[in-house]
Amino acid sequence: MALGASCSNDREGYGIDYPAGWFTPTQPAWVCQLFDPEPFVVEPNTEPPIVAVTVYVDGHRRAKLLAALTDPALYRVISTSEGTFADAGRPGTVVETEQVEDLLWPAGTLSFSVLVDRVDTTIVVTTSDLAGSDYEANKQLVLAMARSLRIAG
Repeated sequence: MALGASCSNDREGYGIDYPAGWFTPTQPAWVCQLFDPEPFVVEPNTEPPIVAVTVYVDGHRRAKLLAALTDPALYRVISTSEGTFADAGRPGTVVETEQVEDLLWPAGTLSFSVLVDRVDTTIVVTTSDLAGSDYEANKQLVLAMARSLRIAG
C-alpha cells in the first residue's frame, strides 16, 4: 500500500506518512497518532478506538520497552528482527507477539510493532488483529510508516 499523505505531531516531535484516503484525528491530543481506512471519532475523556495503526512515543528506551513487550508471562514472541528506520536511519526492532493473558486486550491478540530509537524515548508504530482491517496488510503498512518517520531532535 502506497503512502500518499503526511502529518506531524509537533508536541511529540515527529512526522509520518500514511495512506492517502485514510483518516487521522486533528484534535491536539490525538493528532498524527491514530490511523484507519474508515472514519472514526475519538470521544473526549475516553480511551481512543481501536484503529488499524497507532503511533505513540513511549517514555522508555527501546531495550526496556522491548523487554516489557516480550515478557513471557504475558506474551508469546512470534518474531523479532533488527533494522533501521526513520529519516536518520535510526536503529529499531520489529516484534510480533501473541498476548497469552487477558490484559488490556484478550488473550490470543496478535500485535505487530516497530520500536524506533529516539534519544531517551522510543517511537512505536503498531497494529493488532483487533482492528477491523487486514492484519497482514497492516503489518506491511506499519513497516512502511516506520521507515517514513521524520524525527525531531
